[in-house]
Amino acid sequence: MIFRSALGEDFRGDARFSTIHGNLGHYPSADQDYISLGSSYHEPQSNLETSASAPIGTNKKVPSAIEIGVHGAGRKEFDMSSTPVDLTKTAMGGNLVAGVATFRVWAPHANAVYFCGDFNAWPKAAGVPLTKIGGDHWAAFVPGLKEGDQYLFYVNDLGSQGYKRDPRARELTFTPVFPQSNCALRDPSLFPWHNSGFRTPDFNDLVVYQLHVGTFQLASGNKNGYFLDVVSKLPYLASLGINAIEPLPVTEAANYPSLGYNGTDLYSPEQEYGEADNSGLAKYFSTVNSLLALRGQPAYPSSAVLSGSANQLRVLVDLCHVYGIAVLFDVVYGHAGGGFDDASLWFMDRMPTGNLNDSLYFTDQAVSAGQAFAYWKNDVKQFLIDNASSFYQEYRVDGFRFDQVSDMDSHGGWPTCQNMTDTLHFLQPGGPLISRWSSTSHRTPTVASSMRF
Repeated sequence: MIFRSALGEDFRGDARFSTIHGNLGHYPSADQDYISLGSSYHEPQSNLETSASAPIGTNKKVPSAIEIGVHGAGRKEFDMSSTPVDLTKTAMGGNLVAGVATFRVWAPHANAVYFCGDFNAWPKAAGVPLTKIGGDHWAAFVPGLKEGDQYLFYVNDLGSQGYKRDPRARELTFTPVFPQSNCALRDPSLFPWHNSGFRTPDFNDLVVYQLHVGTFQLASGNKNGYFLDVVSKLPYLASLGINAIEPLPVTEAANYPSLGYNGTDLYSPEQEYGEADNSGLAKYFSTVNSLLALRGQPAYPSSAVLSGSANQLRVLVDLCHVYGIAVLFDVVYGHAGGGFDDASLWFMDRMPTGNLNDSLYFTDQAVSAGQAFAYWKNDVKQFLIDNASSFYQEYRVDGFRFDQVSDMDSHGGWPTCQNMTDTLHFLQPGGPLISRWSSTSHRTPTVASSMRF
């Protein structure tokens, strides 16, 4: 395997990577930064898909969100007039379900949680009340909402009261700009994926090009690079002989410009990487469809497909596959933040802020200028596992590079690592999982262990 970086560094397999097949679960040796596992296979499907389907690489039926409450697993048509609403079965976050929406949020210490949006003029504590359903979760069922509707939660507790973004929001608005952004309701199953018969290369055959979306390619007049600018360079990347790209983290981060390792909204693509202007989208739409035509693939039906940063990121993954290039997401689960705003998941249930261990998702331990996750809490563990799973299910990525897994281990995240990789292997058997490991970790490397990265 060759790892070629746009940041000016080349790594070769015998120096920085080791390949492990199956579920042997080896620790890296002290001088290894990376450990990896396997490769994935993409099943051929129809040329242009317009409805939800199982994650690429599996033959399993993926249940809908209303059936099992898994974030991002799909949707189910049903008749509300004859079907009772069981809020305990609603999915986490905000989900569109056949013309209505469900909302569910973890806020154990909140006195009350409300749903507010552009549909009801943002009434704060006079919004739609969520019901406490057990397990420290709050949920609501709101009819009449649609794709693109904006929303926030309004949380009351002893420490404060105010708006909070959905920690699992699939997209944030361009206007207002981050961190004043609202959340946007999105149905990922509407995206029209292409089928090019793409097959993820075996791990030993991967030639990975690392890049930073914000600096890789800047179109004239733009202050930074966009997802769609990377798309425009795919013929060039393919000509280099690479067969995979690894963008630095692409989810919403504080204090832009940033390398992306200070994420705050882990389910939402970085808004700085999205094109918001309609005239700009029209130019990108023409470019994207020209690139599809060069590979004999059908055009996207309208520029509306490119609307929003989430779909623009999907377009990048979709066309990478058309051009024979796998996509590995760089994700950070050893910490978050390094600049939380009041509407973020920091002190999500609005406990008094004197004790950082009351911040719900985090501990008082600082890691890499951010905060360590409270891995011993099952809801935190599930939040992180669902996050990685959603990138397989909703973005069809081919694998992952996990940043500083040793930070997770040092702060009690070892079981989270195990459960996460078990889940990812189930969703996409053999998908390449590469982890960054620091030799400063307290855990002594061994030949075989239960670590499955």
